[in-house]
Amino acid sequence: MSESVDVSRLASIVEDVPTLPSVMFEVLAIAEDENSTAGDLEEVIMRDQALSAKILKVANSAYYGIPRTVETVSRATVLLGFQTVVGLALTVSVYDTLWGAGKGHYLDRRELWKHSLSTATGARLLAGDARGKEGAVAFTAGMLHDIGKSIFDTYLPEEYSKVIDACHRDGIQMHEAEDQVLGVTHGDMGQKVGLRWQLPDLLCETIRCHHTVTAAEDEHRRYAGLVNLGDFLTRHAGIGEPADMALPDLDQEALKLWGGGEEELKAAADELEKYRDQIESFQP
Repeated sequence: MSESVDVSRLASIVEDVPTLPSVMFEVLAIAEDENSTAGDLEEVIMRDQALSAKILKVANSAYYGIPRTVETVSRATVLLGFQTVVGLALTVSVYDTLWGAGKGHYLDRRELWKHSLSTATGARLLAGDARGKEGAVAFTAGMLHDIGKSIFDTYLPEEYSKVIDACHRDGIQMHEAEDQVLGVTHGDMGQKVGLRWQLPDLLCETIRCHHTVTAAEDEHRRYAGLVNLGDFLTRHAGIGEPADMALPDLDQEALKLWGGGEEELKAAADELEKYRDQIESFQP
């Protein structure tokens, strides 16, 4: 019973979403420059006092468990890693931008944050280099994978209520109900906004394809798979509330891309469980 949203209306929504703070474009440029240093990153982030304060708040949270207070962005970069701090800056900016657009109509933003943080944690744990660049990028992609839900909930509340109803009535996943009711999924919408924000192609493609891993471009498919599996672990652990009713099946293509088996995935689920308290108590 598709009631597809008019293409021109979708385009206007993408344009209506606020842009990211200008400092983020500088942060992303630094992240792309292999010669950039922790000092370069700190210099840019410190231009936005609110952003730097929030990054330090996250760095000092129980989630990271750093024994001493982190007082500078450069110190956070040394302890957490360059790509991790870039990811934190991007995540904080994106969520501030989206949450600032409205409190939401049908989605509990705090629960969606917990779901995203758990998915990001799972994706990082599954990465081949959990504490290195792949782990940091997988974490960032996991944090951003569901931004399309917030956009729909803010800008299409009447139509999204029908999506929620379809999820409850038919016991289907959100992306299936979105496709059924709107003709476009939160992955599609998240990618469109990500492109407008000039986010890296890897993040945009992972957002688009975290439920449809085989549709991702070859060079980005592994990250889509890591986020898909992180989401799978999170949903089955019941951490946070993504508003879906049906639990996802294990995506065998994502498992293949990861390179492990179901026993190794169970071990990752046990590892994720150790983060439950930190995730549940996290204050964005």
